[in-house]
Amino acid sequence: MKLGIHVSNTRSAGGQIQVMLMMLSALHQANIDWEIFLISFQEEEELSKRFAKNNWKHVDVCQSLKLQPSPRVKVDNSDAIASFLRNELNLDLLLLPTWTDGAQNWGVPFIFTVHDIQHRLQPEFPEVSTGKELGASWRWREEFFSESISAARAVLVDSEEGKRNVLEYYDAFDEKVLTLPYTLPPDLIKEPSDKEIESVKRKFAL
Repeated sequence: MKLGIHVSNTRSAGGQIQVMLMMLSALHQANIDWEIFLISFQEEEELSKRFAKNNWKHVDVCQSLKLQPSPRVKVDNSDAIASFLRNELNLDLLLLPTWTDGAQNWGVPFIFTVHDIQHRLQPEFPEVSTGKELGASWRWREEFFSESISAARAVLVDSEEGKRNVLEYYDAFDEKVLTLPYTLPPDLIKEPSDKEIESVKRKFAL
């Protein structure tokens, strides 16, 4: 089994980063013998070091295909990326923990993650209701979610409420939408020492 995981945009994707780290940490600790490819469109040295294993490889697509990284590179070069992922890496499956525009055209079966669909539920939010072209962000999100959810082999959500939202608004059936509750990455969880507890008590006068 060859699994690709898209890990680009790790410093600008907000809460999506935490979901991605949760997934990577869980897979890293699971000791599965699949070949894991961390697929990026920019250098991700920190992630490569953090999740280093013999069967884990980091692949910078832009460097491999001699593409200039840009916000549109994943969409504008779909044919070249598809050929690379299918023929060079021979991926069986692609996991998309963060928004990945263009993946529906890469010819590799993929799992899509829906963090929320607030553009549908609360379209008055400024991030989707304002801007130079009024409504452009809303329309982009709606097209992106519609195409990605429809094309995905499976869709991950973090709650039963999230699943109900996806089933209500998009082209998906019950068995396709899987609930994966968010949790802290296992490697970040540790019991505080007595000294640390006392330090916090003093600091906040508890």
